[in-house]
Amino acid sequence: MFSLRAILARVVAHPNERTLVLKFRTSPRIARGVSSQIEKLLSDDKDGETYRLSIAYWCRSNRPPLENYAGVSSTCRIDGPLREAHEGHPYHCLIPAGGLIESPGITLPLSPEEADDIRICLIDAIEETILHWLASRRDAENDGEHLPSRTQSEVPNHG
Repeated sequence: MFSLRAILARVVAHPNERTLVLKFRTSPRIARGVSSQIEKLLSDDKDGETYRLSIAYWCRSNRPPLENYAGVSSTCRIDGPLREAHEGHPYHCLIPAGGLIESPGITLPLSPEEADDIRICLIDAIEETILHWLASRRDAENDGEHLPSRTQSEVPNHG
C-alpha cells in the first residue's frame, strides 16, 4: 500500500500529468465503507478542496484523531482508537487513547482519562452554546424581529 508521502512524491514528480491513477489493496468491507469518502476527497472542485482541508490535521498526529476542537488560539485533539476504560470509570466503557492540547506557550499531552474528561466538557459547552443561541434567536423572533439568514459575505471570517 502506498503512503501519502509516496503518492504526493509521484504527483510532484509528474506535474504535467493531468490524471494520476491510484491503486490500493483492501478488504471488500473496508472498500465499501471508504469508496464514497475517497471520491469526495478526490473531487477537483471547492467541495473536494474543503473535504481535503477538513482532514489535513490527520497528518500532524501520531494517533488517529477522533475529534478536533479549535478555538481562536488553542486546539484540543482527541486521539483514538477508543479503548476500554479502567474498572470503575465514571463515564463510559470506551475512552479515547489520549489527546493533545495546544495553546500559546503550552503543549500538553493528555492521558486517556484527561482526554475523556475534556471531551465531555467540550461537548457540554458546545451543546450549551447551541441551545443558548437557538433560545436567543427564538426569543428575538417571538418579539417580532425578523432574523434573516446571513449571506456568505456577512459571515465573520475568523481565519
